[in-house]
Amino acid sequence: MDDAARKRLKEAVERSGRSMRSIQEEAGVNESFLRDVFRKNVDPSVSNLAKLASVLGTNIGAIMSGNQSPRTVPVVGYIEDGGSVYFVTEDFDSEELDQVLAPPGASLSVVATVVKSDSAIGIAEKGWLLYFDSESQEP
Repeated sequence: MDDAARKRLKEAVERSGRSMRSIQEEAGVNESFLRDVFRKNVDPSVSNLAKLASVLGTNIGAIMSGNQSPRTVPVVGYIEDGGSVYFVTEDFDSEELDQVLAPPGASLSVVATVVKSDSAIGIAEKGWLLYFDSESQEP
């Protein structure tokens, strides 16, 4: 792994806003793995790099070459005529949902709703995407 790839991996970790410990735990690598990668003590296997990339919401290509397919977020709801809103149930697999491009800098818990009608309570137009953080507890 070259220095540029290490830098992109480190940037992905920082963008995630998560601790290295939680990332490593979710990826199933040992607790000092990222530190060792950043210190050039170890080069990650393709398998471990794929796991880390997935946890970080990116892909191996983005880390290794800087070429990234755009990240998407799931559509969890739709706004229809008169502002009627319907949401997908909480028992969903995000891979089964419609996907839209993620906004720049979006956390991994960002989801979207799609406005399907021009008469959606006068605050949004047909085709707009409304994003929100599914883990936010703020009003």
